[in-house]
Amino acid sequence: MDTLLSIIAILVLAKVLGELVERAGYPVLIGEIAAGVILGPSLLGLVAHDQVIETLSTIGVIMLLFVIGCQMNLKLFVSSTARMVVTAVTASAVPICAGFLIGTLLHQPLILSFYIAIILSITSVGIVVPTLVGLNRFNTEIGTTIIGVAVLDDLIALTLYGIFSSMAAGNGISSTDLLVSVGISLLFIIGMATVGRFLIRRIFALSSRASSHEVSYAVALILAITGALLSHIAGLNYVIGAFLAGLLLGDLIRVDRQLFDSLTDSAFGFFVTLFFASVGLVLEITPQNLVSPLIVPMLLTAIGAKILGGYLGSIWFFKDVKSALLVGIGLCPKGDLPLAIGKYALLAGLISNELYTTTVLTVVATIVITPALLKQGFKRSAEPAPPG
Repeated sequence: MDTLLSIIAILVLAKVLGELVERAGYPVLIGEIAAGVILGPSLLGLVAHDQVIETLSTIGVIMLLFVIGCQMNLKLFVSSTARMVVTAVTASAVPICAGFLIGTLLHQPLILSFYIAIILSITSVGIVVPTLVGLNRFNTEIGTTIIGVAVLDDLIALTLYGIFSSMAAGNGISSTDLLVSVGISLLFIIGMATVGRFLIRRIFALSSRASSHEVSYAVALILAITGALLSHIAGLNYVIGAFLAGLLLGDLIRVDRQLFDSLTDSAFGFFVTLFFASVGLVLEITPQNLVSPLIVPMLLTAIGAKILGGYLGSIWFFKDVKSALLVGIGLCPKGDLPLAIGKYALLAGLISNELYTTTVLTVVATIVITPALLKQGFKRSAEPAPPG
């Protein structure tokens, strides 16, 4: 099918299914992934996952995390640093250990056990944020902790994925390589928070003086993509740099409601939709994949290990069992990042289609289950919802 016709087909079906899914009370991305599955090799085989769609979906991931970063309250985020770091360590360590255990018990090779551990350690910022916004708990202590831990968990997972890729390529990795990788990642984050913050905000402030409002829109996109590119050069995923750029620019962009709405509409109206649809396009569902012995253990561990890890890390700060459990529940959903890692790993030949299918099904299940658990948990929580 012609590329432009493929894009039209994806957008039409993804938006129709997304609307139906959202009216049923679930995230739109489930319908958008389903559109890719229907149009891709799993069912109709009408649309191929080509380089054009891959490039557009990459821009979609960048814009998704940039908009999410713009939505966050930077001051509240920074004030919870200690709580976030401690909780992130336990919320990553428990699922990682559980992932290796699952792989060992199911007689998986070490490299695939490593992949499972990475996927289980991730929390999707893109799923957590809209869920907390819908529950009016976005800028609360619990909400801020969940989001901050999700970001740090992703940094840890991306570092591990770099190690995984090196091992899978047969290059191996030494303790020196590991320290260098972690050091570069930390330097990038520190650089973005200091020099990068000054430069990004200065450049954007200058753009707001232009006579045309479109200049601010263009500069915002340029800064988002530049941040993503720099994080990629530093060995991190594109999403980290995009998220940090949005976080640093958030207060400047939010005051210009027209600009913020334009960025959001262009992201979720086109690019993000293509990303989630592309996840379904590379998915090949077969009866063998659907009865994989990995599905049930991965799903149960994805929820149980995250709740336990989040609870163990945050109980020291909240001193309240319900709040600590809510943090753990909020860390359960997988989403954009594990889907991206899974897709890249599949296309690179690092994992099988069976394991990729298991990854996608686990992601979708956690997305469906977590909002319901959070809604019930907040009803019983001692933390009051903020006004508004």
